[in-house]
Amino acid sequence: MPAEENSDAILDELNKYFSKEEIAHLTMAIVQINSWNRLVRSFGPVPGLYEVPAVAV
Repeated sequence: MPAEENSDAILDELNKYFSKEEIAHLTMAIVQINSWNRLVRSFGPVPGLYEVPAVAV
């Protein structure tokens, strides 16, 4: 199946449940989460090493 046909089938299925605006919001949320994941993978921070700085009172 060509990519265009597959994309059309997915869009048709999405249109059954979501408006065009909702599809746009979902797409942007997916793009944002994907970006965060790529940044974390690129910089490779180690969880648990962060310490909250002491605040002078």
